[in-house]
Amino acid sequence: MVKIVECKVSDIEQLSEISVSTFSETFSKDNSKENMKDFLENSYNVEVLRKEFTDVNSRFYFLVNDDIKIGYLKIKLEADMIKQNNILEIERIYLLKKYQDHGFGGSLMNYAQDTARALNRDGICLGVWENNFKAQRFYKKQGFKKIGAHDFNLGNSRQTDYILLKRLKDNFY
Repeated sequence: MVKIVECKVSDIEQLSEISVSTFSETFSKDNSKENMKDFLENSYNVEVLRKEFTDVNSRFYFLVNDDIKIGYLKIKLEADMIKQNNILEIERIYLLKKYQDHGFGGSLMNYAQDTARALNRDGICLGVWENNFKAQRFYKKQGFKKIGAHDFNLGNSRQTDYILLKRLKDNFY
């Protein structure tokens, strides 16, 4: 049975663990050990995540399958990534590797889209690494379109993330 549950402050250690695991599985093969170590230690430690929890604009959700946390979603109720107002931002959407390609990513994406619609948002934006072709194909199937790019620093490696947007209202953009 698949369900999506909002993370609580008491879940921060588990959130840190799944953040490190999913990011490592996704990007370790394409980045140096030093850059990965630096990024993971500075981005997904308990103290950083606890601070992110205090941001009233942010929400975290676990994807749970048969009582196992297999992925997570972080949304921002109002996007920081783009200048348009009334846009929900998917800041993180990750699954453990062994659960990918089974429709679970669609569950998280549907949840984000349902949340955006419930909040009457005009659209949803997200960033995706320019070399993460698998994720780009997924987002394209979901109706996202590239509208720009920005830098993403992973350790001392400056990389490019594409900014993608999906319109939820016909009169938008």
